[in-house]
Amino acid sequence: MEFFNIFGIKPAFSLDETLLRKQYLVNSKKFHPDFHTHLGEDEQSQMLQKSSLNNKAYKTLKDEYLRIGYILKELDLMGEDIKQELPMEFLSEMMEINENLMELQFDPDPEKLTTAKAAVNKNLIELREGVSEFLLEDPLDTNEQTLLSIRTFYLKRKYLLRMLENLDSFANPEREIDPFK
Repeated sequence: MEFFNIFGIKPAFSLDETLLRKQYLVNSKKFHPDFHTHLGEDEQSQMLQKSSLNNKAYKTLKDEYLRIGYILKELDLMGEDIKQELPMEFLSEMMEINENLMELQFDPDPEKLTTAKAAVNKNLIELREGVSEFLLEDPLDTNEQTLLSIRTFYLKRKYLLRMLENLDSFANPEREIDPFK
Protein backbone atom coordinates (compact mmCIF):
# COMPACT_ATOMS: atom_id res chain seq x y z
CA MET A 1 0.00 0.00 0.00
CA GLU A 2 1.94 2.88 -1.41
CA PHE A 3 0.52 5.67 0.74
CA PHE A 4 1.57 3.91 3.95
CA ASN A 5 4.99 3.07 2.50
CA ILE A 6 5.61 6.76 1.72
CA PHE A 7 5.52 7.46 5.46
CA GLY A 8 7.17 4.21 6.55
CA ILE A 9 4.18 3.06 8.58
CA LYS A 10 2.29 -0.23 8.63
CA PRO A 11 -1.11 -0.28 6.92
CA ALA A 12 -3.83 0.08 9.54
CA PHE A 13 -7.33 1.51 9.82
CA SER A 14 -6.21 3.39 12.92
CA LEU A 15 -2.86 5.14 13.09
CA ASP A 16 -0.77 7.52 15.11
CA GLU A 17 -1.66 10.86 13.56
CA THR A 18 1.26 12.60 15.26
CA LEU A 19 3.70 10.17 13.64
CA LEU A 20 1.91 10.53 10.30
CA ARG A 21 2.22 14.33 10.44
CA LYS A 22 5.86 14.11 11.49
CA GLN A 23 6.70 11.85 8.53
CA TYR A 24 4.69 14.06 6.21
CA LEU A 25 6.72 17.11 7.25
CA VAL A 26 9.99 15.20 6.83
CA ASN A 27 8.93 14.20 3.32
CA SER A 28 7.74 17.72 2.54
CA LYS A 29 11.20 19.09 3.25
CA LYS A 30 12.81 16.24 1.37
CA PHE A 31 10.71 16.51 -1.80
CA HIS A 32 9.53 20.11 -2.01
CA PRO A 33 10.54 21.52 -5.43
CA ASP A 34 11.78 24.79 -3.89
CA PHE A 35 14.63 22.88 -2.24
CA HIS A 36 15.71 21.39 -5.57
CA THR A 37 15.96 24.38 -7.88
CA HIS A 38 19.62 23.56 -8.52
CA LEU A 39 18.70 20.21 -10.12
CA GLY A 40 17.97 19.60 -13.77
CA GLU A 41 14.50 19.82 -15.24
CA ASP A 42 13.88 16.04 -15.04
CA GLU A 43 14.91 15.83 -11.39
CA GLN A 44 12.77 18.87 -10.54
CA SER A 45 9.83 17.21 -12.23
CA GLN A 46 10.42 14.02 -10.21
CA MET A 47 10.56 16.02 -6.98
CA LEU A 48 7.33 17.77 -7.90
CA GLN A 49 5.65 14.38 -8.49
CA LYS A 50 6.98 13.04 -5.17
CA SER A 51 5.84 16.17 -3.36
CA SER A 52 2.41 15.89 -4.93
CA LEU A 53 2.16 12.20 -3.98
CA ASN A 54 3.26 13.02 -0.43
CA ASN A 55 0.46 15.61 -0.16
CA LYS A 56 -2.16 13.27 -1.62
CA ALA A 57 -1.09 10.40 0.64
CA TYR A 58 -1.18 12.61 3.72
CA LYS A 59 -4.60 14.04 2.86
CA THR A 60 -5.95 10.50 2.42
CA LEU A 61 -4.38 8.89 5.48
CA LYS A 62 -5.07 11.68 7.96
CA ASP A 63 -8.83 11.34 7.37
CA GLU A 64 -10.19 8.10 8.83
CA TYR A 65 -12.96 7.72 6.26
CA LEU A 66 -10.67 8.41 3.28
CA ARG A 67 -8.11 6.02 4.80
CA ILE A 68 -10.73 3.26 5.09
CA GLY A 69 -11.79 3.79 1.47
CA TYR A 70 -8.17 3.74 0.33
CA ILE A 71 -7.44 0.48 2.17
CA LEU A 72 -10.60 -1.16 0.83
CA LYS A 73 -9.66 -0.14 -2.73
CA GLU A 74 -6.10 -1.38 -2.28
CA LEU A 75 -7.47 -4.73 -1.06
CA ASP A 76 -9.78 -4.89 -4.11
CA LEU A 77 -12.91 -4.67 -1.98
CA MET A 78 -14.13 -1.49 -3.65
CA GLY A 79 -14.23 -0.34 -7.21
CA GLU A 80 -16.32 -0.12 -10.30
CA ASP A 81 -16.22 -3.86 -11.00
CA ILE A 82 -17.29 -4.84 -7.50
CA LYS A 83 -20.94 -4.99 -6.52
CA GLN A 84 -21.45 -2.53 -3.68
CA GLU A 85 -24.86 -3.27 -2.27
CA LEU A 86 -26.21 -2.23 1.05
CA PRO A 87 -28.03 -4.82 3.16
CA MET A 88 -31.81 -4.82 2.67
CA GLU A 89 -32.39 -4.52 6.42
CA PHE A 90 -30.44 -1.23 6.43
CA LEU A 91 -32.37 0.10 3.44
CA SER A 92 -35.64 -0.85 5.14
CA GLU A 93 -34.58 1.05 8.27
CA MET A 94 -33.76 4.07 6.13
CA MET A 95 -37.13 4.00 4.37
CA GLU A 96 -38.89 6.09 7.04
CA ILE A 97 -36.13 8.69 7.05
CA ASN A 98 -36.23 8.81 3.24
CA GLU A 99 -40.00 9.29 3.32
CA ASN A 100 -39.56 12.19 5.74
CA LEU A 101 -36.87 13.56 3.46
CA MET A 102 -39.25 13.45 0.48
CA GLU A 103 -41.95 15.21 2.49
CA LEU A 104 -39.50 17.92 3.48
CA GLN A 105 -38.61 18.44 -0.15
CA PHE A 106 -42.15 19.54 -0.92
CA ASP A 107 -43.19 20.92 2.46
CA PRO A 108 -40.23 22.34 4.40
CA ASP A 109 -40.70 22.20 8.16
CA PRO A 110 -37.82 23.22 10.47
CA GLU A 111 -38.95 20.90 13.26
CA LYS A 112 -39.19 17.87 10.96
CA LEU A 113 -35.83 18.84 9.44
CA THR A 114 -34.23 18.81 12.89
CA THR A 115 -35.83 15.45 13.69
CA ALA A 116 -34.67 13.91 10.39
CA LYS A 117 -31.11 15.18 10.86
CA ALA A 118 -31.05 13.83 14.42
CA ALA A 119 -32.18 10.40 13.17
CA VAL A 120 -29.44 10.31 10.52
CA ASN A 121 -26.79 11.48 12.99
CA LYS A 122 -27.93 8.85 15.51
CA ASN A 123 -27.50 6.20 12.82
CA LEU A 124 -24.01 7.52 12.02
CA ILE A 125 -22.96 7.30 15.67
CA GLU A 126 -24.36 3.77 16.10
CA LEU A 127 -22.74 2.71 12.85
CA ARG A 128 -19.31 3.94 13.98
CA GLU A 129 -19.67 2.26 17.36
CA GLY A 130 -20.43 -1.03 15.61
CA VAL A 131 -17.06 -1.18 13.85
CA SER A 132 -14.81 0.71 16.26
CA GLU A 133 -13.20 -2.48 17.60
CA PHE A 134 -12.20 -3.52 14.06
CA LEU A 135 -10.86 -0.10 13.17
CA LEU A 136 -8.65 0.05 16.25
CA GLU A 137 -6.91 -3.28 15.61
CA ASP A 138 -3.24 -3.11 14.84
CA PRO A 139 -1.96 -4.32 12.45
CA LEU A 140 -4.52 -4.38 9.68
CA ASP A 141 -6.84 -7.36 10.12
CA THR A 142 -7.15 -9.08 6.76
CA ASN A 143 -9.86 -11.48 7.92
CA GLU A 144 -12.39 -11.47 5.07
CA GLN A 145 -15.43 -11.20 7.35
CA THR A 146 -13.91 -8.24 9.22
CA LEU A 147 -13.03 -6.49 5.98
CA LEU A 148 -16.54 -7.03 4.61
CA SER A 149 -17.99 -5.57 7.83
CA ILE A 150 -15.78 -2.52 7.43
CA ARG A 151 -16.81 -2.21 3.77
CA THR A 152 -20.47 -2.34 4.80
CA PHE A 153 -19.75 0.38 7.38
CA TYR A 154 -18.07 2.47 4.70
CA LEU A 155 -21.00 2.14 2.29
CA LYS A 156 -23.64 2.78 4.97
CA ARG A 157 -21.77 5.86 6.15
CA LYS A 158 -21.58 7.13 2.59
CA TYR A 159 -25.34 6.60 2.22
CA LEU A 160 -26.10 8.43 5.49
CA LEU A 161 -23.83 11.34 4.63
CA ARG A 162 -25.59 11.67 1.29
CA MET A 163 -28.89 11.83 3.19
CA LEU A 164 -27.53 14.66 5.35
CA GLU A 165 -26.40 16.51 2.23
CA ASN A 166 -29.88 16.14 0.77
CA LEU A 167 -31.45 17.42 3.97
CA ASP A 168 -29.16 20.43 3.90
CA SER A 169 -29.70 21.17 0.23
CA PHE A 170 -33.36 20.70 -0.63
CA ALA A 171 -35.08 20.44 2.74
CA ASN A 172 -33.73 23.73 4.02
CA PRO A 173 -36.30 26.49 3.44
CA GLU A 174 -33.63 29.21 3.30
CA ARG A 175 -32.34 27.57 0.13
CA GLU A 176 -35.36 28.60 -1.89
CA ILE A 177 -34.74 32.10 -3.14
CA ASP A 178 -37.02 33.63 -5.73
CA PRO A 179 -34.75 34.76 -8.59
CA PHE A 180 -37.30 37.39 -9.65
CA LYS A 181 -37.27 39.35 -6.38
